[in-house]
Amino acid sequence: MKINFSMDVRQTQKLQMTKELKQAIELLNMNNQEVESVITEEIRENPVLEVEPREEIDWSKFANDMKNVVTHQSKSYNEDEDNESNPENYIQAPVNIYDYLEKEISSLRLEGYEKDIAYYIIERVNDSGYFTADIEESSAVLGTESGTFLRVLKKVQSIEPAGICARDLRECLLLQLEKTYAKDDIVIKLVENELENIAAKRYQLIQKKYKLKEEELAEALRIIKSLDPKPGREFTSFSPEYVFPDVYVEKIGDRWEVTSNSTLPHLYVSEFYRKMLSEHKEDVDRDTEKYIKEKLGKAVNLIRNIEQRKNTIHKVAIKIVENQIEFFEKGKSHIIPMKLKDIADMTGFHESTVSRAVNGKYMMTPRGLFEFRYFFTTSVSTSDGLSISNKNIKDRIKDIIEGENKKKPLSDQKICDILNDEGIEVSRRTVTKYREELQILTSSLRREI
Repeated sequence: MKINFSMDVRQTQKLQMTKELKQAIELLNMNNQEVESVITEEIRENPVLEVEPREEIDWSKFANDMKNVVTHQSKSYNEDEDNESNPENYIQAPVNIYDYLEKEISSLRLEGYEKDIAYYIIERVNDSGYFTADIEESSAVLGTESGTFLRVLKKVQSIEPAGICARDLRECLLLQLEKTYAKDDIVIKLVENELENIAAKRYQLIQKKYKLKEEELAEALRIIKSLDPKPGREFTSFSPEYVFPDVYVEKIGDRWEVTSNSTLPHLYVSEFYRKMLSEHKEDVDRDTEKYIKEKLGKAVNLIRNIEQRKNTIHKVAIKIVENQIEFFEKGKSHIIPMKLKDIADMTGFHESTVSRAVNGKYMMTPRGLFEFRYFFTTSVSTSDGLSISNKNIKDRIKDIIEGENKKKPLSDQKICDILNDEGIEVSRRTVTKYREELQILTSSLRREI
């Protein structure tokens, strides 16, 4: 077999993604908090990049103002710093569940070895307040009898709030009943034996089994629902996530105006390094010059990409508002079907660019704060040939369910029939899909007595 070697020239085209283009795409897809993190990191690494200083707080003026405020307050604040009306007494550091239980253990009458077991127990309590370890394994680890371990566990479970350190939901609720409704035998029996049936709302089965009248079962269920299934959550501190709008929408005269809300720091290129290359170039060695030019390029590209991101988001927001004028004028029920392609056609951007521009972006409007994606919905045809947003259908399903007879909740088929009678042509399967997206239970699980 003869093998030949040859060379030929071919011309091909391919898209080369530069670092600058990649950065622009990534920044557009981020929300403001994420972009600010990128800026902070870049400022730390790039000496050429500087931030325009924000207005400084005049702390001396602030202190004087506060002094004047305090002077006009009731003298009782100054007479005794330990006075219970002193505002500082109301400021407390958050207490986690372990610290709380550790403090409470000291008030229990425990022997030395029992304290070791108690501390072992509270170290294995989760945020909901449940003891999560296995009794037999824990006893073996501590070298004690399981009976001794359970005795100490019972003592720890006497700590408030009731239900703390329970091993499961059933025990948690029973511990609370012991302190509040100890004499109500039927409630205790239901918690001990019927939690699964209660969750499934098999009320008739429970009534028949315990020979209960409807009002007796209703009162027992009211008591059970008043119990706390997660007694440890009061010690869980949540850090709220703040959302800052990217644009503001307001009506000025007869027009709806969209203005950008840039919460990002204003960046600029250091004048010192500019002059170093332009006016003192002869004093700069080659390696330093190369370094400064590289950092200058990165700084300019970041500033340009952030400005481009801002303009893209603004343009997309303007077209969303223009498309949804009825929503802003008349309310949520007047939102119209809209797709990413519609905004892409109106702005001239690629559909993927629009998708990135609406991702995690918010607009503040006279009707509240809305994510850009809220306005993108699919359409469903009505009997008169018009189109209606699937968001409107979901709202209508929610309204129907909220207004139903709770003792005889509507099935998905019945809701489907109501919508069809109103001219909204949807199938039962679509109703089921939308109900599940709204996180609404089935009719059998919505039934009350």
